[in-house]
Amino acid sequence: MEVTSIAAFVAYWQRIHERTARVIGVIPADRFEWRPAADTFSFADLVRHLAAIERFMFVENVCGRGS
Repeated sequence: MEVTSIAAFVAYWQRIHERTARVIGVIPADRFEWRPAADTFSFADLVRHLAAIERFMFVENVCGRGS
């Protein structure tokens, strides 16, 4: 995506969030901690990872540092 304006970026970002939330919403509760192998992420690990990435990227940018 080429960022041409703040409004275009925010709209894109919101669509990504909505799509991710829909995917998370269809993960069965009893499979949230399931992992395909012992050394891989579970669905819950992936969700926490996405949340942490976004949080830390936001903080780094607010502090004027590159993410």
